[in-house]
Amino acid sequence: MIDKNGNPVSIINYLSWIGFKPVTTDEFTALYRSPLSFEKTPNFKVNLLQNTWRDNSLGMGGDLLKLVRRTLDIDESQAIQTVKEQLNAYSPHPPQVYKAVNSAQQKIKILNVQRLRNNRLVGFLERKGIPWETFNKHIEEAYIKVGKKGFYYLALKNDRGGYEFVAPDFAGSSEPNWYTTIPVPGSTCLTIFAGMLDFLSALVYYELPDPRCTTIILNSFSHKNEVELLLKNFKKINLYLNNDPAGEKLSRHLMNQHKNAVDYSKQLYENYPDFNSFLCDYLKKDLTYYIPVRN
Repeated sequence: MIDKNGNPVSIINYLSWIGFKPVTTDEFTALYRSPLSFEKTPNFKVNLLQNTWRDNSLGMGGDLLKLVRRTLDIDESQAIQTVKEQLNAYSPHPPQVYKAVNSAQQKIKILNVQRLRNNRLVGFLERKGIPWETFNKHIEEAYIKVGKKGFYYLALKNDRGGYEFVAPDFAGSSEPNWYTTIPVPGSTCLTIFAGMLDFLSALVYYELPDPRCTTIILNSFSHKNEVELLLKNFKKINLYLNNDPAGEKLSRHLMNQHKNAVDYSKQLYENYPDFNSFLCDYLKKDLTYYIPVRN
């Protein structure tokens, strides 16, 4: 929606109107506790570049009107009227929380993708329990620019040529957003991870230089239907998704529809939110494992 000055109505201003404040923010995202569920973990992310939202605990997202409809349980015409009333109520001085960035003016520009060597990113992975010999083979670093500012991020290329980005205080992607496949020729098994850190964590835990099964990293649950179409090509499906509502829902669905699917999140790290959280705790107890953390 557009306000009377011709600017997009900000999702973060709407969230402020209904009483929600961001837990953390950076140049690209604002992270909240979900207004749609009772989750205490901040899993609700607003993309400031695109003025869109994603609730990772529920596996859904969309634009402002969809959020208004979901939070108030109303139809689209009622949602439009609600936003108009909110604008009038706060006019001429609407709340100045965080302005959504105009994506046409500040698109992500990938200036360079290269071998990972940024000390901040290397140190981040080492603190996550992932050593150089693991990440150096599978993950790159990208130097991107948004507006006049430049940033270094961990980068994983997806199957459509876009990139997934991760840093200590950021997770996002460039267009087109899609899943990443790491093929293993002749493999009859498929392993599915939620994100790149979970994939790397599995290599560390199982002491593997490369995956033994063809591997898919979802990068987003929005691709789950397309990925499911591929499952018929494999004799065994290994699931290493997150222990949150979205991950658990997808794991249950895949196991119900595919009798050859096994949920290792419940067998291996049931008491942890994801594979990497489990790995970090596991390595603390393994006195034989040591990664020198860089400053």
